[in-house]
Amino acid sequence: MAEMSCPSCGSKVFEPGHIQSTGLIYQRLSNAKFAILEPSEIQVKSQMCMDCGHIMLFVDTEKAARILKS
Repeated sequence: MAEMSCPSCGSKVFEPGHIQSTGLIYQRLSNAKFAILEPSEIQVKSQMCMDCGHIMLFVDTEKAARILKS
C-alpha cells in the first residue's frame, strides 16, 4: 500500500483500527447477489490521523469484487 497522508492536515502518522458501536460496522453492497458462498458483509476498517484526529474508512475491495461477481 502506498504511503498515506492525511487529507485534513497532511500528516503521515496513522493508527489503524475499526469503528465500533454495539457491534462492528459493515458495508453492505446494494448490488450483491443473494446466492454467494461467503458473508456479504464487508468490515469497515479505519486509519486515524494521530496529529489531527481525522478518520479515513476502508473496506476490502477484493472481497467486494468477489461478492459482486458471484
